[in-house]
Amino acid sequence: MGVPVVKVASPGKLTADPSNLYIEAGQLSPEDARAALSECLLTLGTLPPAADNLNPTEQELTAIRTKIARFQLIFDAKANAMTVAVR
Repeated sequence: MGVPVVKVASPGKLTADPSNLYIEAGQLSPEDARAALSECLLTLGTLPPAADNLNPTEQELTAIRTKIARFQLIFDAKANAMTVAVR
């Protein structure tokens, strides 16, 4: 429906799965994940909508997954920066 969903696991780490439609926050706290999502939405914009939310076409799913992959890159960079900062 065009709304990005971020999965946060505490204290574990979620690895990104390119076949799903979620953004994995990795080791980010809920607050850091919320800030990263805000940054993504401001810089990259919203996810592309499907004409029929309950039955998206393969082309629409590909566009959504491509955009989610860009969001995931930002989340991964922030999670990696947090890991380095802790060490």
